[in-house]
Amino acid sequence: MADIDYDQFKQNACSRNILHFGCSIYLCFENEQNEEFYATAEGFTKYKIRLKQVQQMKKDGNFTSGLFKIYPPFQNKEYIKTKQQYVQKIQEKQKDEFKQNQLQQSKREARQLIPKQIKLMEEEVSSNYDQYEKLKGTPVLYGQTIQFLHVNSNKYLYYDQTNLSEIESDFQVSLSEEYSDETSFRIQPCFSYQQESQGQIYDSDTVYIISTKDQRNNMGDPYLHASKDIGEPQNQNGFKKKEVNISTDKKSQWKLKIFSEYNDEKSGLLSVCDIIWINYSEEDSIIYNQELDEEHYYLKFEGCEQTEKYKKFIGNSNGMFVVESENMQYGGIVKWENMYKLRHLTTNMYLSLGSVMKGTNEVETDEKSRCLVLQKDIEKASLFKFELIYSTLSSRNSKNTTKYLQKDSFFRMSTSDKDIQQDDNNQDLTQKQIYPAFSTTKKEENVFKLAKANSNEVRMTQFLLQCRKTIKKTFKFLNPKVFFFFFYYQIQNQNYLQVYRKYKKFELKITRLDKCLDDLNLFCHNKLLSYLYVDQEYGAINTFIQNVLREQFFIELLVYLLAISFPKIEDLISIKNIDKGNDYKNNNLISTSINDSALKKSYYLLINKYIIKQKTCALIYKLLSSICLDNQKNQEKTKNYLPLFAMQSKYIYGAMDCILSIIKNYEGLLYTLNKVSTQQNDVQTNIKDNSNFSNIEINYIYIYIYIYIYIYINIYIYIYIYIFLKNRQCIYC
Repeated sequence: MADIDYDQFKQNACSRNILHFGCSIYLCFENEQNEEFYATAEGFTKYKIRLKQVQQMKKDGNFTSGLFKIYPPFQNKEYIKTKQQYVQKIQEKQKDEFKQNQLQQSKREARQLIPKQIKLMEEEVSSNYDQYEKLKGTPVLYGQTIQFLHVNSNKYLYYDQTNLSEIESDFQVSLSEEYSDETSFRIQPCFSYQQESQGQIYDSDTVYIISTKDQRNNMGDPYLHASKDIGEPQNQNGFKKKEVNISTDKKSQWKLKIFSEYNDEKSGLLSVCDIIWINYSEEDSIIYNQELDEEHYYLKFEGCEQTEKYKKFIGNSNGMFVVESENMQYGGIVKWENMYKLRHLTTNMYLSLGSVMKGTNEVETDEKSRCLVLQKDIEKASLFKFELIYSTLSSRNSKNTTKYLQKDSFFRMSTSDKDIQQDDNNQDLTQKQIYPAFSTTKKEENVFKLAKANSNEVRMTQFLLQCRKTIKKTFKFLNPKVFFFFFYYQIQNQNYLQVYRKYKKFELKITRLDKCLDDLNLFCHNKLLSYLYVDQEYGAINTFIQNVLREQFFIELLVYLLAISFPKIEDLISIKNIDKGNDYKNNNLISTSINDSALKKSYYLLINKYIIKQKTCALIYKLLSSICLDNQKNQEKTKNYLPLFAMQSKYIYGAMDCILSIIKNYEGLLYTLNKVSTQQNDVQTNIKDNSNFSNIEINYIYIYIYIYIYIYINIYIYIYIYIFLKNRQCIYC
């Protein structure tokens, strides 16, 4: 840990009352009724900026989605030049594929340029880093060029000149992974008296925010603008929303509310909004959540495996907690004597003391012992205090360590509720499982240790959580019964416009789903540029990502998508007929005459929906293959769904590859399959006589046939689907 006197650092830098480079802020807008709105963004699968009321942010527990960090502008000329050259080479390759000699020469020239381009880009990145190091902690002045970096997603506020905003005829504002001229802004005062501050901008000052990008046709300066309300609240307790856009004729006044001052990562200090694991040092285990019912969860300790303990990832993603202050409009460094809330990252619920939990025998709770649970209601969240253990302090820089928590501090934890101490409750010493609880009795052995997650791990986990939401939102659009009956009803009533609108909504949702599936597959192979592991080979399978996908029930979610997309064999036969170009006028899907032109279009929209779903399922199988590749835990979990995969393998591309990725190198399953049938010679002979498969493919197909024989596929599929669909509410939270 760096030897830094943090109090002196704050004095040498600027006061938290003055806007400075490296500080985190909220972009706040007040309407005429003095209602406060904060600029927020999801940032992982959706890049649009919305204004939400502070009451809604408090209820949803998503204050971190509105945090932006102030950065100086960065140079990107070499990067843009290299990118343009790359695009040009791709276009030339597409045009001149038939000119092999010219193409080979072009490739040689490109290879010769690569080292020079890389060197220039590295120098540019190094220059940008040096500039930030010089400016961090120094005041931002009126008229100075800055960038707003969205903290959660690590993307820049971006002025999109090519797209119009949704609500008004202005330009769109979104988030961008790359910095550019479109991510550069400057701040101007709203009132003349603000000029007396020597150019400095103070906390909650009212200002204008203007893009530095030159406007075409002398349209005027591009101001950051708050739109009118999006829709109307449905009741008195409803929340209003606004869109953030860019306007050349309307000015919105903004307040820059400083959340926290600049904190150097090298100091090792823990800040509000940092994400941690809580490790019980005596058992080398971390707290993680387990579902009790749809509304409540209780917590357990999970032991760390020796093989995984020293890897990049500290613990289970279900054990990540966000440190929040009592008032989330102000952050800062976490202090020993202050009270804090702990929000569970994956469920967005708050840690609190529970009452007696009915239906569980593991823990006996009484007046002196209460288990930890997770609650949705932020008002019921407990406040916790980290208590310093002096014997664990290092002598180096002790002035800071006695005031502020470090990223790896040892501590005891208490709550404001009658000064109850955190405890590990293990009623049965023969069991390895222990449960976190709070007791009025203080025990010396109840010492815990923080493990702070790095920003890369946090963003990766949050990206996966947002992808999970995207997947869940497509369930009803993939269900053939729901969609078919809507189509049939509207066609019978000749509401063709409604059919078209419903189809376009389906198309939008599935396009978003396909993008999500494709990104997740790149993610597994360390190819997603926004979330690369820099210390891992590009394109290599990422075990950490595979494990988090399993922990967050992605395998079950993806299988559920497959099950509801084509729940019956008749649906699969239909897409096979579509591929063959059969006549659909007598198809059982629609028994109506299709002479009318509008009716024909509606009918073919329904047919096209099947084709789109088939392509989506192919992407799902591709992702499942990546999740299971060389990961036995994931293979063991996914093997339970082999009947469904086998049923769809004849009709959907990629299903067979997925089966092979599950059984490949899985000796236990292969050994079981090897004893199932004595019909190997007959089956293999029939395949050779009736196909053009290679010997390797024949061996794989033979294993595939074993799967059919072993589980009596024709009976088990329907039992499986029935049980799976019936109990889906219990599986997905």
